Amino acid sequence: MGGDWSELNSDLLHLISKKLEKFSNLIRFRSVCKQWRLAVDSTDLPPQLPCLLQPDPTLFSTSYSAFSVSSNTTSQVKLPIGHREFKHTFHRAPSIGYLLVNSFTPVKLQFLLNPVTENKLHLPFPKGTLFHRMIYMGPNPNSNSRTAKEGVHSVVLVLDRFEKTPIKSIMFWQSNINKITTFRIPSISGPALPGYYKGKLFVTRWDRGETNVFDMETGAEMNVVIPNPNEHSMFFFLVEAMGDLLGVVHHYNYDGGIREFKFKVYRLEHTDEFDECRWIELQGIGDRVLFLTRNQGFCLSTSDFKGFRGNCIYYLELVEDRNKDGQRSYNRRLLRYNMEDGTKDELLNNVDFYATWFVPSLS
Repeated sequence: MGGDWSELNSDLLHLISKKLEKFSNLIRFRSVCKQWRLAVDSTDLPPQLPCLLQPDPTLFSTSYSAFSVSSNTTSQVKLPIGHREFKHTFHRAPSIGYLLVNSFTPVKLQFLLNPVTENKLHLPFPKGTLFHRMIYMGPNPNSNSRTAKEGVHSVVLVLDRFEKTPIKSIMFWQSNINKITTFRIPSISGPALPGYYKGKLFVTRWDRGETNVFDMETGAEMNVVIPNPNEHSMFFFLVEAMGDLLGVVHHYNYDGGIREFKFKVYRLEHTDEFDECRWIELQGIGDRVLFLTRNQGFCLSTSDFKGFRGNCIYYLELVEDRNKDGQRSYNRRLLRYNMEDGTKDELLNNVDFYATWFVPSLS
């Protein structure tokens, strides 16, 4: 075929774009030229499946690998963000297609980046803010909007490096009014993280064996104390899952001297005002799929995202290896855990420490 590819008929380009289901193909198509980019209509695309993004090990490279758990394939893509910035990127789905980025070049900035559209939303966090972890980034539960400029909450746990008191700061950004609210919570010992659910912040306290609740609008601690399950003093993950708050525990059973890894999932049963709450253990999670990494997680439904097996948990596990000389090395791998029978499958080996889940969006 001769001629200029950028002059292809816009209707034909639109038909081709409707066949694109992979994140990597979507980026390549839109990168050809402006006409090809405009031919992609977000309303025609099927829901974009989450992928595991990993940076190229080269320091200033913008190449990434995108692993699709639905097709078990890896594609190479170019993103408008370098490895150095990606190392300071935190992501928590549902994110409507954005990554939270700490940029250290040339000055330290924080912004939301949509790597598909290259749209940036700069955040009004104070200079020198050191993000510890992202707790939640997604639609405001009290808003009908699903666009980042109009109805998104971004909740960030800030590490107080120079504080001597056992507290941590929470920064709460509301996109519709571009406002930052800051309040403080007791420092959490152990690997548990706060969880965001229905406009409230749930904090698991390992030292007390309970979960406390904070009102996100005022930052005040509510008069709510939820005893954690007796067999587990704390949760490793608190995940909002299709209208429920799930507490996830992973532990090892020792059967006949063999160490066996297991997950347990609990659902928070509560009244509308949270004046009565308790954790109920679930035998399965139905058609839901959990994605966990670095003490963070999110949930999707197989009814909305085809290509996944329901009642499963995708997670990253750190594995210790020893060579013949006894020297230790560590490797992370991506696994899928079946809640029905407790079996697990390895999907990907040698996963980069900075790998993160990402759900693409054209919004």
